[in-house]
Amino acid sequence: MHFTDQSVHGTLVLLEDMSEPDILALIKHADESLVLSAEVPRDDFYVTAFRGEEVGYYSDDFQAERGGQVALRRGAGIDDALSGQADSDSK
Repeated sequence: MHFTDQSVHGTLVLLEDMSEPDILALIKHADESLVLSAEVPRDDFYVTAFRGEEVGYYSDDFQAERGGQVALRRGAGIDDALSGQADSDSK
């Protein structure tokens, strides 16, 4: 979901084929449970629907484990764990 001053934009990713009435029902449910509950005035709710398949699940932990650079907040749990690992690696 992306909220602007006048509208809300959403992306719906379907993992299986669905009929258009079922897709519209999902959009209506998202509108009622997410968009309207945000209490942001809007002129329209635009939704782009895609059908696809999962190709992976990625996180900061995943990137860090493979030596990738990760932007971390100071005091984050992974930050402490990586600092401890760097300290033990240098000994």
